[in-house]
Amino acid sequence: MKEIKNYNGIIISPDTYRDTVNSLKQSGLDIIYSVENKSVMNTLKYHADMQIVNIDASIYICAPECYGYYSNILRDYNKNIICGNTFLSCNYPHDIAYNIIITNMYAIHNFKYTDKKILEILEKSLRKIGGYWLN
Repeated sequence: MKEIKNYNGIIISPDTYRDTVNSLKQSGLDIIYSVENKSVMNTLKYHADMQIVNIDASIYICAPECYGYYSNILRDYNKNIICGNTFLSCNYPHDIAYNIIITNMYAIHNFKYTDKKILEILEKSLRKIGGYWLN
């Protein structure tokens, strides 16, 4: 059985500058590299913010094509990884389903293109006003 780690990490592109990676490690963060997603434009293929979203301290939702990778990696951190419904493609806006900003009080996104599982979870904890969700 693997030891459950306390999550103090960051998901970054494997293309991140080495000095940046070293700085993040020195600050105590575990480095988790994003997976290549060939469904989106080549310039976005390692963008974690296009692949996975952190809903709260323990829940992550990711694109189905990235689910196997992230569920395996984040399992060691005792996180609930949910496979989203939306497969990404290379044309905007079909590449933004998981590119949502979530804070304690707000969720900001073009909700017309947000993955449905993200919306289901947000609807339980936030209320929508215009283009924003409020706590």
